[in-house]
Amino acid sequence: MSASEAATETQHATLGIKGHVAVITLNRPEKRNSISLQMLDDIEACLDQAVAAGCRVLVFRGAGGNFCAGADLAYVSGLLAEAPWRFSEEFVPYVQRVMNRIEDLPMPVVAAIEGFCLAGGFELALCCDIVVAARTARIGDGHAIYGFLPGSGGAYRLTRKAGVNRAKYIAFSGDIFTPDQMFDMGLVSRVVDDSAFDTELASLTEKLAARSPIGLKRMKELIHLSDQSDRASGLTAERVASAAHTGTADMAEGLAAFSEKRAPVFTGR
Repeated sequence: MSASEAATETQHATLGIKGHVAVITLNRPEKRNSISLQMLDDIEACLDQAVAAGCRVLVFRGAGGNFCAGADLAYVSGLLAEAPWRFSEEFVPYVQRVMNRIEDLPMPVVAAIEGFCLAGGFELALCCDIVVAARTARIGDGHAIYGFLPGSGGAYRLTRKAGVNRAKYIAFSGDIFTPDQMFDMGLVSRVVDDSAFDTELASLTEKLAARSPIGLKRMKELIHLSDQSDRASGLTAERVASAAHTGTADMAEGLAAFSEKRAPVFTGR
């Protein structure tokens, strides 16, 4: 591994950093990367390191050919048998906190989906800004099949992103969908042939990493705000953000690059 690359391994998640791109890999392939308490701890540690390293793009993907099959039901069953209150008062709030943190990260977050992405894995994908799916991937909520409820923002984020009617169909049916079906519903950003998945993913993340970090951060904040506010509030926020952004080195670099007919080199300032 070169000096421009770094990697940290933990038990249920791994972090790799190459240049400005961080990749968190869910690392329980024998369990289809189901979410455990240890995985949540490891994801938080990976997020800390990715932010500290100044990464401009973050990718989530799964080891062993699957993204994530949801919560570890063996762990959940044991928790409910031992102390039922811990599930609703400890585990679910912890998952929500981690998911919220992912959604609120200042950099673009990409879900790279191969294989199965179900239940809590689907909720994780809903937290991401961009979802890239291999053509053979299979995606769905699935909680309804076994009488469970989404607890990590599945109902909230799904409704906001897909609309009430589609959210109800996806949630109530528990059906598993193809990436093309999810693309048509606005829940997948791009569908890629399996053979080109890694190449296309690298091309996308390199493109995002080359954009102005402070510009993308402000764009993300404005888009999130616009999804929760009225027109007047959204336009006011754009005006305030534009005023703050005008004096940045990145905006000056963008103008200079346009004038000089070259690609800009952004520093995030």
